[in-house]
Amino acid sequence: ISGLCAGALVGPLAVSGNEIIDRGQSDVPVLLQGAMFEGPGWLKGQPDYNPIGFPDRGAITTLESWGVNFVRLTLSADIWDAKCAEPYAASYPGGYRAEVKKTVSKLTSAGIYVVLTLYTSNPDCKLAGPTVSGTAPLPGTDAIQFWHQVAAEFAGDPLVGFEPWN
Repeated sequence: ISGLCAGALVGPLAVSGNEIIDRGQSDVPVLLQGAMFEGPGWLKGQPDYNPIGFPDRGAITTLESWGVNFVRLTLSADIWDAKCAEPYAASYPGGYRAEVKKTVSKLTSAGIYVVLTLYTSNPDCKLAGPTVSGTAPLPGTDAIQFWHQVAAEFAGDPLVGFEPWN
């Protein structure tokens, strides 16, 4: 689309009137084209379970070839806080936080805007598994601690945004 930035972004992004603009590219209007990575939000019992779920370099190259400039990355407070002994946490050899940081860095280095979203939360490790329904608590202090830490880590990055809960 003529006059719109549909490729790599510089940031920070802002809203002007009814448009999203890239301040780092002289306020050029932005067309966001995106994808979502579910991360570890899916339970191991799911048939398509991938314990890591974050895009690797090959996936990022594919995203770039598709013109993707926006990625929604779902995160788990359970693994970030390391308060619940989730079996899939061992899938991150350098640790979950390090994997999140590395993934965000790779995406933003490619000019891709990343929205970090809290997707799974298990306050006080009360959930017993996928059969529990209706009794799951809403995010509590674990989510507050999670967002304080995540915001402190990524607040200075002009290509990172935050979605509190999904």
